[in-house]
Amino acid sequence: MPFSMKYYLTLESPVEKNLRIRLGDCVYIYRQSPNPMTSKQLSGKKNADQQIDGDHFIETIRTAADNAIKTRSHSFERQQCIIIRVQHLAIIESTGQRILFGHHYIWPSETYHEPTRKFYPNELLRSPLCEWAAMEEVRKTCIVLDPSTYVKGRPIGYDSDDVFICEMRVDRGAKSFSRIPKSAHFPVNTKSYAFELYPEKLKIKRTYSPHQLPESVPKKTKSNRKDNHANKFDDNIDQDGNTRSSTTSTIIKVPEIDEKVRHFFREICS
Repeated sequence: MPFSMKYYLTLESPVEKNLRIRLGDCVYIYRQSPNPMTSKQLSGKKNADQQIDGDHFIETIRTAADNAIKTRSHSFERQQCIIIRVQHLAIIESTGQRILFGHHYIWPSETYHEPTRKFYPNELLRSPLCEWAAMEEVRKTCIVLDPSTYVKGRPIGYDSDDVFICEMRVDRGAKSFSRIPKSAHFPVNTKSYAFELYPEKLKIKRTYSPHQLPESVPKKTKSNRKDNHANKFDDNIDQDGNTRSSTTSTIIKVPEIDEKVRHFFREICS
């Protein structure tokens, strides 16, 4: 960085005094998309030697902090937040601004995958995208566990809605999936004073699909199609027995059979 920073193991939020962030924590960042000025790709070598404009960086962080304070009163929705695993905590010495750095987790709906692919209901995927963020942008902490730890229990102090599973990682384009090695998962303290064990291990299945229709939408069946076809046919006949065209509103009158013609057909049939 072109400016001096002092790094810390833990920092307190300048907005909420009871919110303390530590290295390794996962946090909700209330923002729609990452900031291209403060983000970079870990897997992209082309950005390794990229020079950062210090003044522009500080101004970007300050703007993000101001926007976060203005939107603090907005309702908290998890799906509208970015989830980051904190890897660095620092204070910019020239301004006193508190910032954090970490990699992203993304939602299944943000990936490119087959429509039939299933995910865990609370699954996240690790992304190579990393960025710096202002501490004011942190709304709340959460926890991301590997499946083997998730089924055993959860860390004390976290709500069930804030506990997620992560087993896969994606590439820069969020198109290619690969399993995270066990050695690459973030370690979790499972001691009794920090971890609450379940009476029985959970049985988890991949049942969630971002493309799945809600249950309230009726599915089309053969019987429904037949009933709809019959209703359309009945609608094309008015009260007088006339037939309406399906393409126009014109009434098609069926001519009556002449009495001589009717008598002729009777003689043939007899």
